Amino acid sequence: SLNFGTNPASYFSVTQSDLPIFIIETNGQTIPDEPKITADLKVIWNSDGSRNYLSQTDFHYNGFCGIETRGASSANMAKKSYSLELRDVNGFDIDSALCGFPEESDWVLSAQYADKSLIRNMFSMHLIQEMGWYAPRCRPVELILDGEYKGVYILLEKVKRGNDRIDVPKLLPTEISGDDLTGGYILKLDKNSGNSYPGFNSQYL
Repeated sequence: SLNFGTNPASYFSVTQSDLPIFIIETNGQTIPDEPKITADLKVIWNSDGSRNYLSQTDFHYNGFCGIETRGASSANMAKKSYSLELRDVNGFDIDSALCGFPEESDWVLSAQYADKSLIRNMFSMHLIQEMGWYAPRCRPVELILDGEYKGVYILLEKVKRGNDRIDVPKLLPTEISGDDLTGGYILKLDKNSGNSYPGFNSQYL
């Protein structure tokens, strides 16, 4: 519902949602661009499709994560995106099947701040998947960071090599010619960070 008036909007509190609820506690730390800091992560998600309640104590995930802000120009926007790495008590990365996706340790919480519909990127990736190609699996989630509701985010698989991500073999140092070089490659087109002029870098991963 929409309410119009002269009073400023009050703080919005989430107590329940049809979307998975991600709860991150940094314990007083500031989230940097890098490196990742270790934080507490709880995920409330009922795989049977029933409504998720903040009061639940049966968590889909309850442990640690590494977290840092993500993006270049988007890092200056009011709503930040984050990179997540699931971790064990000793700080080593661990795999988990978040929200029904294949097990992995590296994930993205994308703010989609420039797309107020929150549909554009999800729709594009769905089309690519329907065409039989790989695109990161994704779904909308609610984010509560240090007790403050941050809005709807898109949970994304981080683009990386892996059987359930981009299934291409890693070249060995000795594979430098001939048939050894055939196969799939991952190319990254990214913004130059820290430069005052427009530009992009392409990288072989």
